[in-house]
Amino acid sequence: MTARKRPQAYAGLLRGVNVGGVRLAMSDLREICTGCELEQVQTYVQSGNVVFTSPKTDSARLEAAIERGIAATLDMQIPVLVRSAAELAGVVDDSPFAHKAKDPKALYVTFLKAAPTQAAIAAVDPQPPDEFSVVGREIHLNMVGGYGRTKLSNAYFERKLKAVATTRNWRTVNTLIELLAQMEC
Repeated sequence: MTARKRPQAYAGLLRGVNVGGVRLAMSDLREICTGCELEQVQTYVQSGNVVFTSPKTDSARLEAAIERGIAATLDMQIPVLVRSAAELAGVVDDSPFAHKAKDPKALYVTFLKAAPTQAAIAAVDPQPPDEFSVVGREIHLNMVGGYGRTKLSNAYFERKLKAVATTRNWRTVNTLIELLAQMEC
């Protein structure tokens, strides 16, 4: 008899949910994720954040499973980005702006499905006073002028980097980390 792997905690970040006309009830998302054999499924706020545990360790397969579940159940094509608890904690640890930002409300993270090329990053225009820094599959943002006023939006990064992206504010990122830490206890 083989021992079952200890489940790992993950966050699933859905792109474009409950904004721009794409409506997805979080109760439906929880049900879909449970149907994908994910465990301890919880959602956080209405913008498409789900945390769960799974013995599976391939984030790309977890993303694909949730995307297929949404498509099969709701006939919607919604990109999903999955990060492990350790990866998400690393995002906070690697932030070049967290310690120098005057206002944590100015901090955001744009998550990318894949790391962009250096050439694509070079094509992104700086937008002072707002700042960005690409670290792996994440773009750290310090939106001094406010996220609602910046050119450095989710859509802008998707266009420039030719990558699927979804953005979360600093508070949401840290809350997801807290929820994942509770699951790992």
